Amino acid sequence: MMPFKLLALLAVAVCSLQAVHCAEGDYLARASFLSGDEGWTLEGRGFSSQGLQHEFDRLVVEDDRSDAARVWYFQSSADFLGGDKSLAYNGWLTFEFGHFEYESAMEPMISDYDVVLVCKNQRQNLGIKGIFIDDGATAHTYQVRLEETFRAPKSTASWVRTRSGLQAAQRDMVQCLQSLKAIRIRGSYFKGYEAVWLRDVSILQGGVSKPGSDQWEASQAVKDPNAVDNRQLLGTTDYMLRQKAVTGDGSCCASRTCVSNDKYEIIFDRPGCTTDWDNKCDAVDATNRITQIVQARSLLEGREHVMDQAFIGLRGKVLQKPFRHPYYFKSTPRICTAATLTVAAHGDLAYTGDNVVVYGEDGRYLGTLFAGNLTYEKEDPYYSQTSESTPYIDSIVISQSEMTQYSADEQIKIVLASERHLARQGESGFKSGTHLAHTLQTSFCDSAPCDLKGGVIIRWMKLTFSAAACFSAKKAGITASYKDDVHAPQPVNLSLSFKTPTGDASVPGGDGVLTVVTDADLFERHETLEVRTAPAADGTLGEIVGELFSSEAFTRKQKADFTLAEWQPPSGSDNIPRFYADTARISRAKLQSIVAGGTANLQLYSTRPDNTAKYEGTFSPIFLSYPLMHCFMHAIKKGPYMNVHIERPSRLHFVESGFPMAGGDVTLFIATHWQGHLRYPTDTSNDNTKGNLPELPGERADQDTTASATQAQMEAHREWPHGYSYMQLRAGLDGEWLADMFLKDFTQYDPRGYIIDTITIPKEKFNILVSGNSGYNQGEFPFSIWVPPGYGVVQLRSLVVSYPVANLADASKFDDATFETSFVNPRYPQPLA
Repeated sequence: MMPFKLLALLAVAVCSLQAVHCAEGDYLARASFLSGDEGWTLEGRGFSSQGLQHEFDRLVVEDDRSDAARVWYFQSSADFLGGDKSLAYNGWLTFEFGHFEYESAMEPMISDYDVVLVCKNQRQNLGIKGIFIDDGATAHTYQVRLEETFRAPKSTASWVRTRSGLQAAQRDMVQCLQSLKAIRIRGSYFKGYEAVWLRDVSILQGGVSKPGSDQWEASQAVKDPNAVDNRQLLGTTDYMLRQKAVTGDGSCCASRTCVSNDKYEIIFDRPGCTTDWDNKCDAVDATNRITQIVQARSLLEGREHVMDQAFIGLRGKVLQKPFRHPYYFKSTPRICTAATLTVAAHGDLAYTGDNVVVYGEDGRYLGTLFAGNLTYEKEDPYYSQTSESTPYIDSIVISQSEMTQYSADEQIKIVLASERHLARQGESGFKSGTHLAHTLQTSFCDSAPCDLKGGVIIRWMKLTFSAAACFSAKKAGITASYKDDVHAPQPVNLSLSFKTPTGDASVPGGDGVLTVVTDADLFERHETLEVRTAPAADGTLGEIVGELFSSEAFTRKQKADFTLAEWQPPSGSDNIPRFYADTARISRAKLQSIVAGGTANLQLYSTRPDNTAKYEGTFSPIFLSYPLMHCFMHAIKKGPYMNVHIERPSRLHFVESGFPMAGGDVTLFIATHWQGHLRYPTDTSNDNTKGNLPELPGERADQDTTASATQAQMEAHREWPHGYSYMQLRAGLDGEWLADMFLKDFTQYDPRGYIIDTITIPKEKFNILVSGNSGYNQGEFPFSIWVPPGYGVVQLRSLVVSYPVANLADASKFDDATFETSFVNPRYPQPLA
């Protein structure tokens, strides 16, 4: 046989700039093998000693003739799968595979997996058989759907867990893709000699939201997912999935560098009592002074004040079907990557039709949980649902665009809704139990025992996502006034201007969002605000790129001031103005043209004639945010201050090297374990769960420091004006203040894990620090983190610095983290005792 020659090209890809946003069929990764093997390897035994060879645009391998009856695989490189591939869920793996020659030895093919997905936890690897086509042709193009029910044409095999051989569930596929380490494509099939080639391997984005199936059992005809039409219909009785890949226009595939390889988790497993981390809030928590201080901040920043979310956790209440219930995630970081939402629940979910549908805060359908018959999992101890120690667990993927929009105000709202149209055949009404033949009650609820007949208890919800660079700019102090002496309509006409990154750094990596906080009365008369591009020179209005305060929910809002009996601000008034926030999404294509010149000029406008005095008020703050296509990322996980107990108080000094000049503001992403963190500690007793030392001011330093305060209290107050439950970021060696961190309420979080915050460092200040003109070498970033006095263990777990680059050559390919930031107990966040 002639020697083979191989050239390979790898292109890690994202959506094209011409697309409205990342969409089904866009390339997430592609290897066309034109200029080298790019790290692809062989896995297994039985290939020849020549190993991987190249010939034009193909990888070529031949068997070892003396040991041909073996199975081996082509294995992708780490670069091929850099970043989060969760958006590949319900998408496609496509490739061309063929034989130069083969000898079957007059025996059937060797039975093994044709494609294997290698997960971070290899016990969760997934494999599928029946993909290879043996019809006499020497080559085929293969399309493998990355969805748990997929079966290749003329095959009955679907995705299974390779360790146990049991059918894969939705969450298996979602979680494996999110932490995908490699893809293996089988290269040998027969017991005789083979010489094969592989070409053009791609991963295509899928439609990550797919409806559930609530009436399969009601139909007499057998439903084959591979036989249905290429449709997806929300709210219908059929479970319809694409049977052929949807391919983009091919204009995508520019390299994206702004997504971390590391994954972070936030587990929400308790009601969020504000004053403590209890599993069940007390009645007095709502009227506590500390709660009202936190509530005032939420109202002034346009967020819903949420505490005591009683339908979650170990002491959660039962959601009785049918239900449609909102959940709020407080104090979330800005997330501008795709995320996985994982939900754990006990209750009446074993039947095929017992789905739970997930909606976003804008009413958008996000996905379906617990779709399909879950009882087959009972044979696998990992999935056993026969006791209260292991709930049902399922996951969906939320796209980058939705996450950027929903987390823009650092509070995420989702709605869970039950979906069940028919009773089980031969039954009437709901039949309950975590399994058909097991417990009907639970002692882990708000008032035990609780009947689970027709009910569900949400135990915890988890967001898993990557750190990424989000551009964020803020405008403040903008007002709309009303002139009494003008007898004509006075529509809102507010001009906004944001400085944005320039050059290579200006390219958005996805849709952007404009978030507006206002106390103007936009709601009682069903009014809306238009977001427009800047007007033309002749005054012609710009193009509408979004709308604000247009959803039905705002028609029920009231502008009236809010009274907080325990608020007691310095003015002596108990009333505070009520602000509301809304977010408009701006498509990536529109956004690119808006930010291309280094300044984003927008306009808030309303053309309705009756928009007069009703719009008088403050529009502040206003944020423009969007993910970046190219950026520099550096992870800090090692060093004398990382993953160790920090003595309190402490001033931690860092000097990190290798930083290029920034083309825009810098984002610092920080994950910290902070024992007993409270937004404001509730007393000064010698209690190591409260966070304060007895000799320091009590509930709130800026309120409790009085004329009778000690000198130590006064000095501490000057240094820590907001109390002792936050950190300060300083420039250089204890220099200029840059930002406060963790000045939030995290009482919804699982206390055994870390809490997360994101802050922004102005580009000008950062570039002075790394320029070499501040007493350090060029490229060094010196900074200090101040840790406050108090009790409670503090551990820095991870820091990620990311920002747009001034020159494309300075962009890094993902971050440089060498190990992952693990959660304390990601399987189940707390003991059931």
